[in-house]
Amino acid sequence: YASTPIVERFKRYTSDTVSLRITLVRNFFKMGLSRQAVFHNPLLEIKAGKGSTARAQKIISRFYDDSEVLAALELCDENRLHSPQGKSLAARNTAMIRLMRNHGLRVSEISGLDMADFNPSTGEAGSLLLRHAKGDKSRTILLTDKSRASLDRWLAYRAMTQTTSEALFVSLNLNGAESGERMSTRAVRDMWDELQKRLGIKRPGRSVHGLRHAYATRIMMEDPSALISLSLSMGHSSVTITQGYLEAGQMIDKNPAKLSDL
Repeated sequence: YASTPIVERFKRYTSDTVSLRITLVRNFFKMGLSRQAVFHNPLLEIKAGKGSTARAQKIISRFYDDSEVLAALELCDENRLHSPQGKSLAARNTAMIRLMRNHGLRVSEISGLDMADFNPSTGEAGSLLLRHAKGDKSRTILLTDKSRASLDRWLAYRAMTQTTSEALFVSLNLNGAESGERMSTRAVRDMWDELQKRLGIKRPGRSVHGLRHAYATRIMMEDPSALISLSLSMGHSSVTITQGYLEAGQMIDKNPAKLSDL
């Protein structure tokens, strides 16, 4: 690769694809070094161009760190509220936030979920079938214990609404307006925007989609080798799209300012 002229390198691949392949092989050798299976990483000095750096920087500017999400969940704590309707609203919002942050669901996927999409018996904590995913590509996600607990709590309140809707998440208007209808994507965005305003973290460019960014970035920071499984769980059409999260995680983890932090 190093001895081949730049104009001749992988003509049939985009710069993102080339960058992704080099990153994957570099991480493979990095793992081999940690296990003393190899003693040299030949990819350390190979530069693959800009790749998904621009996307990575965009992700960093828009995702939410753990402290912000935890603060939002604290505002949705049922113990802070007294009315049954307020508690049910908090339980619903908590379940939606956990699904977006813990599993990377899009707003449209949250809105499109039906009761029939929930399978409590699959895996260790149940699963959700996303039939209304982007590009009409269905996929199944396995729930975590915390996500399942939040979902069960919401379903207990939902049963008391006597709604006839098939939707998993329904409206619970506190102003006397019509409730029990499927949550719209706008309603989900408004829910998160209101929490942001209450926390004082609302700023231009950041939206509820940042919870999906937070999910993927955190995973890449913890385990870069999980790139392929992350791509599948997020429903990406190509793993090169997911690479932006890998680079975002590496940029955060290798922040040079940490070396001079006072």
